[in-house]
Amino acid sequence: MMEAGEIEKIIRDAIQNKLIVEIEYIRKDGTKATRMMEPFDIKPSGRSKEGPLMFWGWCLFHNRIEQRRLDSIVSLRVTGEHFDPKIRERTFSSPPVYSIPRDWQS
Repeated sequence: MMEAGEIEKIIRDAIQNKLIVEIEYIRKDGTKATRMMEPFDIKPSGRSKEGPLMFWGWCLFHNRIEQRRLDSIVSLRVTGEHFDPKIRERTFSSPPVYSIPRDWQS
């Protein structure tokens, strides 16, 4: 398993650079899964300000925003493939309020 701090750093860098990540994680049933995701944020689930930190990303397999507990992520790698966050943000039910600062104007 990767350290939480290392996971957060990789995700923060991928968000800032609009890079797709490949994550391997452990599902609730204990099996491992791998997904390609466009990273959007790290914050607790839902409206909670506390609780476990979650990785929020657009799952390219399911074609929807999903969350993964940071402590369930086994491995994470940046693919080098870019994404356009504006395409996904148009599908959100409300304007996003991100925890991780980003400069997506460029």
